[in-house]
Amino acid sequence: MKESSFLKNICLFSLISFLGSASTFYLSSLFLLPSPISSSICALTFCLTLNILGKGKSNALEAPFYMGTFIGMGGNELVILVSPWISGALLQMAKLKFLGFGGKLGAMAFVSSLIIFYSLLGLDLWTI
Repeated sequence: MKESSFLKNICLFSLISFLGSASTFYLSSLFLLPSPISSSICALTFCLTLNILGKGKSNALEAPFYMGTFIGMGGNELVILVSPWISGALLQMAKLKFLGFGGKLGAMAFVSSLIIFYSLLGLDLWTI
């Protein structure tokens, strides 16, 4: 039972993170907005929508979305599409070990993007 809940949270966090990254990236690309402005618009819109519709359950979903907006500020579509799925899993695993969100969201976004850059894009860590 506990394992099922753990996997559900990974899927949910990954999906929410993907929505954050895709919305930030495409808002920035389509309207030529600076990526921090796009991230802010997406995060505020998501949080306000959750507060209006969510009735108290929004706190658990805001963090993965915000982490996704960090990923969405990058400029590579492959990273935008794949990295949120890794970061959602990392966030769920880190949630069990660390308290709070201070630095965790940016670190998870950075690590998941790094994994994609080095594995899918064929970059060699040792030659850089």
